Amino acid sequence: MDNILYVAFKGTNNSSYQLVKQMNIAAFYITNSFAGVRRDIDTLMSIRLEMLHIVNELPEDYSFTDELMECSRQYFLEGSQTTVIALTADKAVACASISYIDIMPTFSHPTGKRAHLTNAWF
Repeated sequence: MDNILYVAFKGTNNSSYQLVKQMNIAAFYITNSFAGVRRDIDTLMSIRLEMLHIVNELPEDYSFTDELMECSRQYFLEGSQTTVIALTADKAVACASISYIDIMPTFSHPTGKRAHLTNAWF
C-alpha cells in the first residue's frame, strides 16, 4: 500500500510549500498554484464534504445547502488557507486545514497575524 502526503495550498512562495519541499517523503502537491486549485477543486470539495459528514455524524444521504457548498468552494479558490490531506491508495485517512487571519494589532501581538487550525481529523 502506497502512502502519499497530499498537500493543498496556493503558490510556491509560502512557508507550507517550502516546508513540504524539504521533507523526504512521497508527496503530491494538489494545489501548488491557483491553476491547481481550480483543477483539483472537485477532489478538495469531495474530501471536505466527507469530513463534514464524519465529524458531524451526518447520515450518508444528508444534503448540504447550496450556500455552504458555494461558500466552501469559494474559500478553497480564494481563501487564505493551507489544507493537508493524507491518503492511502484508496481513501483519505487524515486532513487538517490552517486558516490565516488578520486581527487588530495589539502591543502583545503587533503584527495582528494569526493562524487557526481547523478540521483536523484522522
